[in-house]
Amino acid sequence: MQRLVSMFSLVLIGCLGTACGQDSSNPGLDGEAANLSSLELIDSNQQPVGLSPSFDSHVASYVADVGDAIESLTVTVAVPDPGRTTVRLQGPDGQTRALDVGQGGGTVPLSQGANTLVVIVEASGSTQAYRVTVIRGTNASVNALALSAGGLSPAFAPAVTAYTVATGLSTETTRVTATLSDAASALTINGAAATSGVPSPPIPLSVGATAILIGVRAQNETTKTYTVVATRADTSALRNLAVEGFPASPAFDPNVLAYVAGVPFATTSVNVVPTVADSSASITVNQQPATSGQPTLIALDPGSNLVQVVVRGPSVTPRTYLLTITRAPASANANLANLTVSPGTLSPGFSPTTLGYLMTVGGSVAGIQITATPADSAATLTINGQPANSGQGVAVLLTAPAPSTTVIPIVVTAQNGAVQTYSLTVNRAALASSNANLASLALPPASVSFSPSTLSYVASVPNTVTAVTVHAAPADPTATMTVNSQPVASPSSFTVPLNQGMNEISIRVTAPAGNVQTYVVTITRLAPPASQGRRILPLGDSITQSDMGHLSYRYYLWRRLIDAGVDFDFVGSLQEHVGGTPAFPTYAGREFDREHEGHSGWRVDDILNGQGGGGLASWLQQYDVDVALIHLGTNDLVYYGEGEQSTLAEMRDVIRVLREDNPAVTVLLAQIIPTTFSPEANAAIARFNGGIPALAAEMTTAQSPVRVVDLNSGFDASTQTYDGVHPNAAGEAWMADRWWQAIQ
Repeated sequence: MQRLVSMFSLVLIGCLGTACGQDSSNPGLDGEAANLSSLELIDSNQQPVGLSPSFDSHVASYVADVGDAIESLTVTVAVPDPGRTTVRLQGPDGQTRALDVGQGGGTVPLSQGANTLVVIVEASGSTQAYRVTVIRGTNASVNALALSAGGLSPAFAPAVTAYTVATGLSTETTRVTATLSDAASALTINGAAATSGVPSPPIPLSVGATAILIGVRAQNETTKTYTVVATRADTSALRNLAVEGFPASPAFDPNVLAYVAGVPFATTSVNVVPTVADSSASITVNQQPATSGQPTLIALDPGSNLVQVVVRGPSVTPRTYLLTITRAPASANANLANLTVSPGTLSPGFSPTTLGYLMTVGGSVAGIQITATPADSAATLTINGQPANSGQGVAVLLTAPAPSTTVIPIVVTAQNGAVQTYSLTVNRAALASSNANLASLALPPASVSFSPSTLSYVASVPNTVTAVTVHAAPADPTATMTVNSQPVASPSSFTVPLNQGMNEISIRVTAPAGNVQTYVVTITRLAPPASQGRRILPLGDSITQSDMGHLSYRYYLWRRLIDAGVDFDFVGSLQEHVGGTPAFPTYAGREFDREHEGHSGWRVDDILNGQGGGGLASWLQQYDVDVALIHLGTNDLVYYGEGEQSTLAEMRDVIRVLREDNPAVTVLLAQIIPTTFSPEANAAIARFNGGIPALAAEMTTAQSPVRVVDLNSGFDASTQTYDGVHPNAAGEAWMADRWWQAIQ
């Protein structure tokens, strides 16, 4: 059904026609044709206003509340049959206006308090009336409040509802003046109706506290109560009585006249502070004049001490407060609560009732620290005859030569003079031996001529000797030993394996006193007897070849092989370095063997096939190979971006070509050194190196082993290369050491 909405404001008071007879107790309506189908109120802030009860087309009477700030309202109604219905509005002026359906009634202002409007609906010969009472204003506050008896505390504010007023004894009544924030609200003072802004009749004030209640009821029945407590002073009363530093019991109350307090024996006097309630009163403490709020010194004897505080007002009977202060008797507690020593521990463990203790220290300990704590903080303490503070360590020197026994007294004197003595007996052991010599040393089958004062020895053994047994005994049986940093029994029998070349064996002796002596034996395991020299092929790229500014790893490996007495021969079709050949220093009277197959810039497939002819198979027609040292793949992976799988496949072909020349060749296959070129380059190298162990396992045979040589782990390309790829002297020596370990 179509609905037509008429809008008008709600500021009308009175009755018209049949609407005047409606009962305000919310009667129902008869008939359906003249009913409203909806009724809504909108305030001046465009917010909906609630009706009580909620709208029902059969309910005729409603109430609505709005705040004081709402100055107008608009009503919106709807009827079931707009074509046959008229709506009129009766306002507060008693006049009725006819509204055309669909036309608004404009804005209607609201007055403070109650505003009544009547909506009259006529349809099909019937008339119905709806009454709405709008109450504007809910302010249940006062905006001013004062008492003739004195000023409010805190200062008045409408939102604060609790206050106090202090008066003298002479103030027997007070008047209250309260001014309403909303003149339409109702005001009461102590339950009696009062007039806003007009002083109340006198209100009697009792001695002590009198509560005054100021009530406000707004037109919408909202209420608020302000409370003022007026305190009329009793000139013979105290406001407070205190003992400085000690609580009194019970808590102070002006009407309670007896109090007690307790103090320890050490307290020989206290300050008593009485404060009067009325400044006109006078005070005496133990018959001596006193000043309100100021301390009076009271001397205390052990036991009970009675303090009389008398308050005299101008016109009332004096009042006497009694304060009993009990000074505790002197303590008889001469026990310790704790006793500790450092270094060492007490035997038995500490107990307050155990007076004798024993402890043992080493001969090198020159003194101990004793910390004693009396159970009673008022007790005094001496340690070894010297005054000491509770809980603070005291150093006591052990002056008698070790071994010795020293008895140390710890004396506790109680507050009442009682004395208790604790005794600590310190047994100081003999001084620990400082002898860190060996009594004997033998390393069969090596031969050394031992003397306890000789710390360094040299011996040699044949290549067939692979280990020696260290037999060592310290001169002091309680000393401890290590052989090559490994703890051993005393005396020891410890086997040390020998590598070919020099082997250093360190025997470290630690005396009981902490002294340390180290014996060092250097044993050289000789090289095997000379036989047919091993033909060693250094095979690789520029890392193997090197340039004229560097000697190459081959040079440092050549020296290691000479030192070990190995009979060998470097082979290869090349002798030069990139850019020219450096001046190689002679070593052990020999010239450097420069032959190699290090081809600068070559990939693995170049090694196999050559560049413009030749290649590995062709070179092997010029020499034989017993051991091949292969470091290949850097150019393939770093410079040409070839995959690690294809490069590993080509390495497999290199091993096959070597075996075609010598089926018993030993292949030492390197996991190549890293670079500083890029993370991607090193990632490719890592993947390539990761495939080397599987390739070696695949290709190795009983006759022709393929062994992995890790030249990657531990190599620092940032410090051991001169350009991020090629090793400098430190890197070349490092690589030579790894090749040498593999050759062994």
